[in-house]
Amino acid sequence: QDLKRGVVVYPGSDLPGQGGRLTVIGHSAPLGWPKIRYDWIFSKLGELEAGDEILISFEHRQYRYKAVEKIFLEKGEPVPGSEDESSSQVAYLITCWPPGRDLKRLVIKAELVLTI
Repeated sequence: QDLKRGVVVYPGSDLPGQGGRLTVIGHSAPLGWPKIRYDWIFSKLGELEAGDEILISFEHRQYRYKAVEKIFLEKGEPVPGSEDESSSQVAYLITCWPPGRDLKRLVIKAELVLTI
């Protein structure tokens, strides 16, 4: 239900500014899908490439991340390398792939570079 109102921070994730691992999930929809209930919020996630900037606003601060890796996973497959990242500030943005279908998962891994 929460995904109908936007993106969701995965339960147990570290929030921006806390260090550790932030995992954010959101829907994706195919091109031309009506922009209702945020079904489209991560539709262009697949266009991100290593080095692209990702801005996350949280509690009146802005966190600037740099995309470092694009990962395609089978449904239910764990995000690789996510088990021992407590010393770094990493964000994972996750959606279904391809947009509008539930065949795989697309994960963008990003590292925090600046807090404003």
